[in-house]
Amino acid sequence: MQKYFGPEGILASKVQGFEFRQVQLEMAEAVFECFRSETPLIAEAGTGTGKTLAYLVPAILSGKKVVVSTGTKTLQDQILDNDIPFLKKNIDPKLHAVCLKGRRNYLCRRRFLCRFPCPCQCPCPYQCPCLAVCCRCPDWEPTTWKFPLLRKKP
Repeated sequence: MQKYFGPEGILASKVQGFEFRQVQLEMAEAVFECFRSETPLIAEAGTGTGKTLAYLVPAILSGKKVVVSTGTKTLQDQILDNDIPFLKKNIDPKLHAVCLKGRRNYLCRRRFLCRFPCPCQCPCPYQCPCLAVCCRCPDWEPTTWKFPLLRKKP
């Protein structure tokens, strides 16, 4: 992990204003060891420690598929918009990441129809042909039942 998190490591050369943090290096080493030995780890570190990179870099180096669960959408956005592109560019060009948000962030037919009742009052609104027109999603096929609700960027 010294190669990545050390004072002369990859992060030091690629991140403007990088400051070496011993606790970040120690956390990354602990996370990497857990991936290697397949044992669980509970880690806690203060603000400004660099926790995200301390678990993402070892996760990438492990070569395993990893699920990262965040407590906030802000952190989720930071990881996807900033950290993953940085790590893809500087650590692993083959890195692939996807975002799965909680079910409250998806629109299904039932939620759509609760908000916007079918205008033609047909007997089965879930299969109504005008549903696609109502939601302005002409490609919304019966097999496609969820769309992510997009956030507005400022």
